Amino acid sequence: MNTRIVNKNNNTPAFKFILSHFDLFISMALAFFGIYIFYPGAMSLDSVAQWLQVIDPRYLTTWHPPVMVYLWSLFNKITPGTQGLLIFHYLIYFLSLYTLANVFYSRITHRCLFILILGLFPPIFFFNGVIWKDVSMLTSLSMAFALLFKFEADKKKIWLLLSICFLLYGASVRHNAVICLLPYIVYVLSLLIKTEKKKKTILLCVLTPMLFFGGVKLTRYANFGFVKDWQVAHNMENSAFIWDLWVMSVELKKNIIPQYVFHDPATKLTVKELKDYYVPYTASVLWLPLISRVKWQKSFPDKKFKQDFFRLVFKYPLAYLKVRTRIVLYMLGIKKPIILPYQFKIYKPWKKDDWLYEASKDLDFRNKKVLHRAEKLAQLLLDKTPLYLLWVYFVLILLQFVGIFLYRNALGKHFRQYLLVLITGTMYWLPFIFISAAADFRYSVFVVYCSVIMLPLLLKGAVHHHNRPLIANKES
Repeated sequence: MNTRIVNKNNNTPAFKFILSHFDLFISMALAFFGIYIFYPGAMSLDSVAQWLQVIDPRYLTTWHPPVMVYLWSLFNKITPGTQGLLIFHYLIYFLSLYTLANVFYSRITHRCLFILILGLFPPIFFFNGVIWKDVSMLTSLSMAFALLFKFEADKKKIWLLLSICFLLYGASVRHNAVICLLPYIVYVLSLLIKTEKKKKTILLCVLTPMLFFGGVKLTRYANFGFVKDWQVAHNMENSAFIWDLWVMSVELKKNIIPQYVFHDPATKLTVKELKDYYVPYTASVLWLPLISRVKWQKSFPDKKFKQDFFRLVFKYPLAYLKVRTRIVLYMLGIKKPIILPYQFKIYKPWKKDDWLYEASKDLDFRNKKVLHRAEKLAQLLLDKTPLYLLWVYFVLILLQFVGIFLYRNALGKHFRQYLLVLITGTMYWLPFIFISAAADFRYSVFVVYCSVIMLPLLLKGAVHHHNRPLIANKES
């Protein structure tokens, strides 16, 4: 006797369950596909340095945010090896897409299309395969958005609490991401404060700076509060400022870098030597043995260096503007070369006396053939398409700012959400105009995410807006 329960449509309950949750199955399938390609995770020098801190806490410093090491250490206890964060990043990202799809769309076909298109978008899908703090930030902020919008939809405070947790982790795991707290705080307060417009404005003006200051302190404590003083990296922005002075020296054809910046105070590089080390779109000069290794420690004369830096900027403003303009043009992709956004490898120093040799010697990919195909595809897209030109995404953001106001009524409740995402992505990138030392695509991938994640919703709203008169005419 067949005990299978059959409903009127000859569909089993299991089949109906799969159909009704097909968007979740697609999300998880894409997540495991990414994990399969990159397992146990592609790793640059930075990644291996953080992995070393996981397996040997004596190497822990705040040069890379320790919160990532703390989380990685937890996963290492659950699944020993480097793959813990890789699994976390892909799962969190695709679960955030699943959550966003359910907030934005009622029809399962629309949800599935959203997950497929945004989930397989190459600059993000492949990027998530590298174990970087930038990836931790991207995936966590994506989940923070998703849970916040879910809270707005069903008013369950657990979603807001989880959203704040992901936001704080995302803002802590990359030093400059703390700026993302500001638009988020304004948005949450505008949801929670239920009062007349005048009082609401006053409360927003008072509470926003207070909560932002508290958030900054909290993220700073998460990174610096549990680390011994001698392991704390002070004033990391000095590195970018040194890079600017180096390039300004090349432009001016004279060495204007203060002597105390160098490892040997007697060092006085000629213009030719400065130029030989200088590559206009990377921060390679920062890691030369010529430069003092204590440039980010307390012993470095930070106050004097800041004064000297701004004095030189005001003394040579045209050289400074030239330097910053060039790096911004490289970052935007207006000038080439674009630095390859992926590290389809695991950093392995060949010298046994290298400090990272032991940490990386046993690490290797499991699926090299699949990875090789992925690398070829990524390189093809990099060379033949505009997918890695950041200016394209800023144009897209600008057009979407215009579009969401044009189709504000069609977007309805999603208008404010759209505004939050676009403003956050823009605010995150703007400080790079002044502080970035390299045209590395990973600095900008969060902008890419913010520019595409809600685009299908705007297109749907625009189509609905223009079809409405046609539908009305047919009905009449």
